Amino acid sequence: MKTAVIIILLIITGACLLRLCLYRKEIKSLTGQIEFIYEKETNSRLTVNFNDKNIIRFVNRLNDLIQKYRNLQISADNSSKKIKNDFTSLSHDIRTPLTAISGYFQLLCDSENEEERQHYTAIINERIKSLESILESIFTYSKLQNENYTMEMEKFDINELVTKVVLSFYDDIQAKNINPDIKFTEESVWVYGNYEAYSRIIHNILINAMRHGKNSLELVLEQKNGRIHFWCKNDVENPDEIDIDKVFDQFYKSDVNRNHTSSGLGLSISKMLCERMGAGLTAQIEDKCYFVIHMDAQICDEAKENDG
Repeated sequence: MKTAVIIILLIITGACLLRLCLYRKEIKSLTGQIEFIYEKETNSRLTVNFNDKNIIRFVNRLNDLIQKYRNLQISADNSSKKIKNDFTSLSHDIRTPLTAISGYFQLLCDSENEEERQHYTAIINERIKSLESILESIFTYSKLQNENYTMEMEKFDINELVTKVVLSFYDDIQAKNINPDIKFTEESVWVYGNYEAYSRIIHNILINAMRHGKNSLELVLEQKNGRIHFWCKNDVENPDEIDIDKVFDQFYKSDVNRNHTSSGLGLSISKMLCERMGAGLTAQIEDKCYFVIHMDAQICDEAKENDG
């Protein structure tokens, strides 16, 4: 009887030792695989040679962690490349008007003709305003990247605001010999938001239309289903070169827009401001030759109007 018990114990002990050896062999194999993946930075996954559910579950979790690390690394690399590209773009956008200012200032200093000097002075002023606009866009963009950034909200007549901004573009519209088709509601339309933010949104939309439009401009402001809708529609020369899915991306410039001095932030800032205030902003190509931007916002309800 004792002999049988001893034999059984020996068998169990042997089995345990064998399993322990297999565990140690598997751990050694996994350690080697991890070192290889770490050193070579490959896309390999850990494999299991020992059919044990605990080992398999452990290796699966390790593979999940490795994949998560790879994804974070890819995201960090992409972010680094984007920051580098953004700084390159900004450097170019800022350097362009600065170079022009420097060149025309030299011409101004060298010229003795009063008409030429006035011409160069006007160009320098224009380039300074362009540079100020770029810097202001960069400043606004940096503020909007902060999740804690807040805007003061108030109730105001958006019809009055849009009309005011559009009138400020009268000279620009006349300079391009455009006869705009303007269809605005005659009623006051009250919305709740940041007055300056909505001014910038409409201003950026019209700047885009003036910069890239050709011969036509259609502006519509109307109430519908409890929301105010603003459309800006202008013809463009090469609509196929506009990636409509990227027009609100930071620093995006289509091929047709690369010759213009801008930060590529205007529409992106407008989109972020709309999102902060619960408004919508979309873009589309219509009839294969028109670029259309649509903004909509919730009209104040009666309770908010009474608060005003």
